[in-house]
Amino acid sequence: MFQVKPLKYLMVLLLALLSLPAYAIEEYDATVSNFMTLLSVNKTDEATDFLFGGNPWLRQSPDQIQNVKSQLANLSRLVGAHKGHEKLLAEKVGANYVYLLYLGLYERQPIRFKFAFYRLDGKWRFQNFSFDASFSDEVERQADQKLLSGKP
Repeated sequence: MFQVKPLKYLMVLLLALLSLPAYAIEEYDATVSNFMTLLSVNKTDEATDFLFGGNPWLRQSPDQIQNVKSQLANLSRLVGAHKGHEKLLAEKVGANYVYLLYLGLYERQPIRFKFAFYRLDGKWRFQNFSFDASFSDEVERQADQKLLSGKP
């Protein structure tokens, strides 16, 4: 009977370890979360540098990075303070590419943020980023199309 308990604990430990990857936060989720946290405290330059800093190829485009910094700095003047964010979609394409869609919650209106990450040599690397205010319009168009097609 003494042998049963250690075996039981070993099985429980093994099951717990096997379930860990299902709950692990992917590296790209942490990157986006850190980016959004910096936006929420109005550190748009630091947020941009953090995001682009993970890809040496993109760091070679200082004009593009400066353009993103300027657009993000103007965002709070146009739509108010950043109040939070919500992940709407994570779409993996194969094992090495992921597209993420986030909703930035601002005082005036939501802002859609799109991110793409690419895995190379086992490490997720930031690939692309955009944001826009047309999310509400697109949701309204889709709702109207559903209404007209008779689909709930």
